[in-house]
Amino acid sequence: IDARDITLTITDAIPVGLIISELVTNAFKHAFPGEQVGLIRIVIRKTGDGIIELTAADDGVGISGEIDVNNTKTLGLQIVNNLVKIQLDGTIDVNRIKGTVFNIKFKQSGDRESRSYQAGGMGRG
Repeated sequence: IDARDITLTITDAIPVGLIISELVTNAFKHAFPGEQVGLIRIVIRKTGDGIIELTAADDGVGISGEIDVNNTKTLGLQIVNNLVKIQLDGTIDVNRIKGTVFNIKFKQSGDRESRSYQAGGMGRG
């Protein structure tokens, strides 16, 4: 996990936590069948243009090319899409080379909340 110097409002922190939970759960369930071992990587960072970029990646077998993550029938990926698009007003892209990489981008909600949570601990907004 790489989440340095990121502060999120509660409005952003809750959907981000749920997204990470769902994508990591999917990786554990599907990316490493049988006795296969691998790596799951989570990176959240602020880009130079003020966008938050969340990357959830694994080096497993990769998500099937037949699955359209933007229009899926699986509940977990529907939840991820709704959280990204509706809650965070963001975008989601998937790379299927050498495992699966979910790249999510969104603008911070700003200081609408009086409390914010900082990666690695709680902080004041």
